[in-house]
Amino acid sequence: MPAGYGWKERKPLNLRKLENQDYPAIAAIHNSLNIVWPAWPRDPEAWREADRNRDPKCRFQRWVAA
Repeated sequence: MPAGYGWKERKPLNLRKLENQDYPAIAAIHNSLNIVWPAWPRDPEAWREADRNRDPKCRFQRWVAA
């Protein structure tokens, strides 16, 4: 972008698969957005359980950008 547009140099993001210790942060981000979807869990253990119980016929993977 041309100078003067407020763009700053950014550090590259690293993508990786979600790890067990990431669930508290995922739940905190979700909860901070005040999303009121009853089907979505609100605590980290409920997120883990929901992911464990996904239909194995459906391909699924969570990723984290850090």
